[in-house]
Amino acid sequence: MWVMRGELVIVGAGGHGRVCAEIAAAAGWTVVGFLDASKPAAEIVNGLPVLGRSLGEIRNTHPPDQAQVFIAVGDNHRRKALFEGAAALGYEVAALVHPAAIVSPTASIGAGSVLMAGTIVNANSSIGRYCIVNTASSLDHDNVLEDGVQICPGVRSAGGVRCRTLAFIGTGASIIPGIEIGAHAIVGAGSVVIRDVPEDANVAGNPARAITRRH
Repeated sequence: MWVMRGELVIVGAGGHGRVCAEIAAAAGWTVVGFLDASKPAAEIVNGLPVLGRSLGEIRNTHPPDQAQVFIAVGDNHRRKALFEGAAALGYEVAALVHPAAIVSPTASIGAGSVLMAGTIVNANSSIGRYCIVNTASSLDHDNVLEDGVQICPGVRSAGGVRCRTLAFIGTGASIIPGIEIGAHAIVGAGSVVIRDVPEDANVAGNPARAITRRH
């Protein structure tokens, strides 16, 4: 399911990027360095060099036939754009799974997604591309994460939950069975979701209720 080939370049050297670099190394990847537009080339971050600001700068030294990339950027929309840019340049975008994650053999994980330490993904769940399933979160059977969904640490998602494109589920939120979280919706930290969340909604509380609507 998660094929390793050659070198891996981590795009993003912030906190999320540093965590993803450690996950990649623990999973057996050869991590050669970071790309980060906010850091000077040759800076060392957690023992790894900053190779440049963008994939275009390293296409000769780390070409697509020798290196894969991982987009380690927390912002959902920026991660999507960088994923699409990497693919347009011909790079394969890796999926990362921490060795301490528990993943059903019937689950599927899309390119560019990461499962962090202590995550549990149960039977027949589907994780799309460039998703984040963060530390100690759990997805029960038949969950569906569409592309770009971010699940923050400690989230508990019961069976049959569907999170549509670029939804964001805050730290420690709980979702009862069969719920749908709409595209681009935000579920606040610690919320208990007992009814469907519309597209673009921002909900929080126990039970979760709309607090604003974004346009």
